[in-house]
Amino acid sequence: MGAGEQKNSVNGEPLPNENDVGEVVDGDSDEQEDPDYMEDIDGIMQYQHKILRKYAMLGMIKYCAVPFFHSLVTSRDYKMICIFEVFAQNRNEDDFLENLGILNNIRLHNEEQQ
Repeated sequence: MGAGEQKNSVNGEPLPNENDVGEVVDGDSDEQEDPDYMEDIDGIMQYQHKILRKYAMLGMIKYCAVPFFHSLVTSRDYKMICIFEVFAQNRNEDDFLENLGILNNIRLHNEEQQ
């Protein structure tokens, strides 16, 4: 290989084209068609709805924001998934509520801009 040539593979695998970065792969994988997988996902979503209801009933989440949060859980929005992942790992209630508040403030700001 000469001084001006670039290596076009890593460990025998071709390097991705810069235009391919961020490309979404078709979501119809075998994993998503598996009934056990779907049952697990449904159980996780139900538990997330339960947590949201708990904090809403305790008055720790603005009641007007609760439908928005439930819709994000139902649609499997990545922002809500991330918030619940962090909460599952650190179990810090204050961080969880702060993250929900930030998400709601972003939504309100976007609604004002429209």
